[in-house]
Amino acid sequence: MHSLGWRLRVFLGGQALSAIGSWATLVAVWGYAAFAFDSGAAEIGFIGVAWLLPGVALAPVAGLGIDSMGPKRVLIAAKGVGAAASVALIFVNSYGWLVLLSVGHGIAYAFYQPALDAVPPRAVPDELLARTNALVRVFTDTAIIFGPVAAAATIALWDFRGAFAFDAVTYLVGIAAILPVSMRPPEAAPPSRRVWHEALEGFRLIVQRPSLRMTVLLTGTVYFLYGAALVIEPIYVRDVLHQPVSTFALLQTAFGVFLVGAGLLVARLGERSAHLEVVALTVVGSGLGAMLYLGTTSLAWSYTGVMAWGAVTAFVAGPSRTLLQRNTPEQAQGRVLALDRSVEGLAHLLALPLAGWLAATSTVRTAALTLTGAVALVGLAGVALVLRKPRTSGAGRPVTGTEQEPSVPPVAVSADEPTVELPLGARAESGTSLG
Repeated sequence: MHSLGWRLRVFLGGQALSAIGSWATLVAVWGYAAFAFDSGAAEIGFIGVAWLLPGVALAPVAGLGIDSMGPKRVLIAAKGVGAAASVALIFVNSYGWLVLLSVGHGIAYAFYQPALDAVPPRAVPDELLARTNALVRVFTDTAIIFGPVAAAATIALWDFRGAFAFDAVTYLVGIAAILPVSMRPPEAAPPSRRVWHEALEGFRLIVQRPSLRMTVLLTGTVYFLYGAALVIEPIYVRDVLHQPVSTFALLQTAFGVFLVGAGLLVARLGERSAHLEVVALTVVGSGLGAMLYLGTTSLAWSYTGVMAWGAVTAFVAGPSRTLLQRNTPEQAQGRVLALDRSVEGLAHLLALPLAGWLAATSTVRTAALTLTGAVALVGLAGVALVLRKPRTSGAGRPVTGTEQEPSVPPVAVSADEPTVELPLGARAESGTSLG
């Protein structure tokens, strides 16, 4: 990471701490609802919906804001909203206010997550893009490991309000960490259409460009698997493995450790991992790893499966971000990345009730095997489709053959001018590097 410069180290460290704080608050909000307001499963589930829906509904607005004002400004503003929501949570005295402020956190997430995704292509030279995307994901994924620990520690020391205060501080740390980063300003472009049409530009690009459409389909499948696992995992540990909640926590930790560890390998591979074939094969591996984890009655095999699932899944996030960025005109990257995050929320909202229904009408193992098998099959179909086309790479090579996308009229550049035709390093300009 030395070659990427001190600004990147500060940026990554700050965003990692901010992600840990957000994870701690999510854990604390669920616990606060259960213990302070005696909420049941339905009420706690509603909090999760309140957290997810803004990301689905506001994606076009968030994306247009990122493309118009730049990801740095949007990231700072969104984290400011998140900090305010966390401070307000300290004074909550009713379940209704808890839900309302969860919506506030959801709004902050709807803007800051795609803004964070949009930082690397405007801040580093193209030859460092794949590595930087992978490192951003590695550092933020540490929240899976340390977020619950931070929640437990702050709640033990200062009750639930301590976790909310900790989150507010980490939001401010995330803001401070982005300040030293220099980025190219958004390219000025006179509005050619109504604002709502511009907001939907990302959707049109994804629909009309096969490379974007396939990438979003594959990442959406992985998001669906995450959502299904949220329902199935705790029941599986309790009813199939017959293990206590501590085992469930250890399995989650094992997933996070191997996800972060393999993510460092993805960062080291850099450009070699930024291919659509890699993402498609990863979807297959994710389905099979989750199948081994949730389809066995053996605790040892369950650990093996969850570690494999975590390691394989690391090859999705960073490479898929690189593919989305390089196959989208720079002026529309925020909108495409925001819609990918919207697909994440939609996939969770679809998977949660479906997994619950399957588990209730059959068995937990049947539900797990059905859903993980479906994910693996989607991945296999993706591999077959990708291999039929000329290789699309995140390495700055021209798009060829069927990847010559149809023209779509974006804000400032025509959609038939793929950004991947930029020569290697073309994004590097004076004063724009994180180094």
